[in-house]
Amino acid sequence: ILTEAQSGTLDESLEVDRTKLLDLLSKNELESAYQLLLVAMFNQFNDSMPYMFEKINDYTELLMPDGLLSEHSIIQDIVNGVEEDDWKDVQIIGWLYQFYITEKNKAVEQKLRNGGKVLESELPAKTQFFTPHWIVQYMVENSLGKLWLVNNPDSKLRDHMKYYIETDEELEKFPVIKSPEEITFLDPCAGSGHTLVYAFDLMMKIYEERMYDTKDAVIHILTKNLFGLEIDDRATALANYALSMRAMHYYPKFLRRLKISPNVFAMQNLTVDESELQDYAREIGSNLITNDLIANLELFREGKTFGSLIVPTIAGTDDILEALEQKDMSSNLFIRETHNEVLPLIKLMHFLQKEYTCSVTNPPYLGKGMNDTLKSFVKTNYPDSKADLFACFMERCLDFTVDSGLMGMINQHSWMFLSSYEKLRIKLLENHKIDTLVHLGPRAFEEIGGEVVQSVAFVLQKGK
Repeated sequence: ILTEAQSGTLDESLEVDRTKLLDLLSKNELESAYQLLLVAMFNQFNDSMPYMFEKINDYTELLMPDGLLSEHSIIQDIVNGVEEDDWKDVQIIGWLYQFYITEKNKAVEQKLRNGGKVLESELPAKTQFFTPHWIVQYMVENSLGKLWLVNNPDSKLRDHMKYYIETDEELEKFPVIKSPEEITFLDPCAGSGHTLVYAFDLMMKIYEERMYDTKDAVIHILTKNLFGLEIDDRATALANYALSMRAMHYYPKFLRRLKISPNVFAMQNLTVDESELQDYAREIGSNLITNDLIANLELFREGKTFGSLIVPTIAGTDDILEALEQKDMSSNLFIRETHNEVLPLIKLMHFLQKEYTCSVTNPPYLGKGMNDTLKSFVKTNYPDSKADLFACFMERCLDFTVDSGLMGMINQHSWMFLSSYEKLRIKLLENHKIDTLVHLGPRAFEEIGGEVVQSVAFVLQKGK
């Protein structure tokens, strides 16, 4: 972009102070000129990817390292340190994110060894691990892929699924899927979006099979098919970014032509107090802000700790949200703050209440290190699986799944053997079906060494 500016062939659509740019170039202040151009690019991306790029009014607002253009800069380190083929793989976003949180992960692990508890702000660093790609393939192919195949026995999708398992006993019951647009796929612990990105690729194969236009397929996948929930704001932004890059791969005009944000949402905390909610109810009307709604909003006091384990109990959130979005709160400063906090929480309720054709995830692993708030929550809401968060998510993901739908997961194998999970095992065996299970043992994750942590990947069918 700097070379283009120097040669006078800068993209006309780029909103940059050209007078200032020319002045910097004429003085050979290339570092400042480059920063000015970068900010203009970020602002242009804000239009299509607001979840990733915030609007910046002045290039001096953005803290950048010195020497961006030198041969020893961080940019050169990244360019030289990453193979060219890796730049073309959208998984690089997950690899870089895991590298980013490595030091914090080590600090949290040391804290746990010293008998400490994991704070809300430390949960992402403790619980997020990049899922190996073949495990993602296994989980997605044997859930999403399988449901498409049982609904379409003549489908050629099987040819594209390397880790699909042919079972002797096919599903007797399954959700009827007449169109790809009817499929809903959720990752409730989305991380940087690895599982959703592969589900995107598989959905594209399905749409191609049904002869959909590429542009329409991309729109349907991002608006109707794929959904994600996550506790970490940065990981959420990266997951949405990864899905947007996947859309670009199939439809290169995506960013210019389509103003679509993927459906991966970060959990939020409710910070306004109860009296402020009551004031808000009086202003808006108790027909909309009911006591039942307030009780459900209170579930989000620890939204970033409990994550998608939260189960709202109120109906009609779509109608409530639509009515509230039409309210103009611009003239009431105090009510506006509450209003702006309530709207995204009601939107989250909608996705937390939905049932999905498939739910697939690599859940967080956390047992003894739970803080008191989290320990009390899982003891109350997940008594049969409270020993570890990954087990709680086994129950929650089945809740997320439609009857006869499929739930895929990779987690620690301790739930198969330990007495603390006996009630969970009985509940699973009596009420659901294990469709496939791959007992991986140790070292399925490069980051988790030793023999202590052993993994299992599986797909369950909801219902007997």
